[in-house]
Amino acid sequence: MAVSAFRRHVRIFFGTVLLILSIWFLSVHNQWLVPSERIHAGVHVNGFKLGGLSAEEADSILRKLAEHWERNLVILLHGENSWRVTYGELGIAPDLQKIIDEALAVGNEGSWLSRLRERWHAGKKGWSIGITWKMEEEQAKEKIHVLTRELEVPPQDARLVVKEDDTVEVIPSRPGRKVNLDKALRDLRALLKASGSNDLLLLKLETVEVPERISTQDILNMQIKGLIASYSTGFNPNNKERVHNLRLAAEALNNYLIEPGEIFSFNTVVGPRTAVNGYKEALIIKNREFVPGMGGGVCQVSSTLYNAALRANLSIIERRRHSLPVKYVPLGTDATVAYGLIDLKFQNNTGGHLLIRTRVDRDRLTVKIFGNPENQPKVTIVSRVIETMPPKVLYKVDTGLPPGKNLVEREGTPGYKTEVVRIAREGNKVVKKEIISRDIYPPEPAIVRVPPQKSSDVSN
Repeated sequence: MAVSAFRRHVRIFFGTVLLILSIWFLSVHNQWLVPSERIHAGVHVNGFKLGGLSAEEADSILRKLAEHWERNLVILLHGENSWRVTYGELGIAPDLQKIIDEALAVGNEGSWLSRLRERWHAGKKGWSIGITWKMEEEQAKEKIHVLTRELEVPPQDARLVVKEDDTVEVIPSRPGRKVNLDKALRDLRALLKASGSNDLLLLKLETVEVPERISTQDILNMQIKGLIASYSTGFNPNNKERVHNLRLAAEALNNYLIEPGEIFSFNTVVGPRTAVNGYKEALIIKNREFVPGMGGGVCQVSSTLYNAALRANLSIIERRRHSLPVKYVPLGTDATVAYGLIDLKFQNNTGGHLLIRTRVDRDRLTVKIFGNPENQPKVTIVSRVIETMPPKVLYKVDTGLPPGKNLVEREGTPGYKTEVVRIAREGNKVVKKEIISRDIYPPEPAIVRVPPQKSSDVSN
């Protein structure tokens, strides 16, 4: 009984002592348990003490340090080449807010035991906060790109070269080279993560191959190996406005590539013949008369192209004759065009690509079509007049003419019925003969002015 009472008194005694010590501990060390608005003693950033500072005070000090840190150097290395650039030029700066947040978190977050442990460790041994860097990636990429531009080799696309003798040469493609900027940024971020405030960073650069857009095989697959058809027409070089329009339209066609199966449209490729597009007024055929009109001369380009397309054995989809015969191509082989109304269309039925080349010399327009001559038959175009229709004579009474005096106001022109035949041969054998077109060019009547008839003349 006495032993039990003794033990009870001992427990009460030690419980009281423990309670008193706890109250003392809590009262004396309350500052170790309550979160503080200031950074705890011993916290530093790469040796710069922040202990005892508020967030605003720490921000003020760190901003001054940041100006210094942003002058740190990064040495870019590639082989024997090197370039010096500062952090600031690369858009690298310390993330001050994150640094301050991490400093304030020491001893202020987690359980009371972890806070005690962190505060004790910071006070006794110090607590280092690493620098968190942020980087403007596009600025860094652009700066590295500009500095290392000498390492770049642009890729070379394969291309076709048509020589003066109409032979075709394929210039092969060649890959290029450039600095691997994405990898450079990944490596730079890794170096920054492990760096301090005074570290000099050595960034080794690597280059990567830049593929060409058009490979040699791409060009070879086009099957453009040589000239398959050509046609030329002449013009008066002194007719400046007409020649100007002719040149514009020919230039629009030059180097145009027609894909296999594509239907070529003259109006789509050449575009509207307007003053805005540079065209001038010259003679055109309208209502069976030659009158000034915008884009006069373009029909000679379409007709020249049409004749080349016929000889290239292409399928003609749309073509219309002029209302009057023209002199620059044989009858039945002209092709008039009017934007939005009348077009020249043909289809590439060769199985490979076609290339149109045009050339305007002093008084001659030439249109050439290049493709694969190996698969092309030899084509002959036969244009013939089936019938010539004489013009009628229209008489107009002119009271101002003396009796017996006639005056020819307009000479009549005959009309024609024409037929165009295309003959395709392989060797000496005719493999195809087709009628391309049958056209009628109506005659233009002559107009003769005559004096009024006498009554005796009328009676007779």
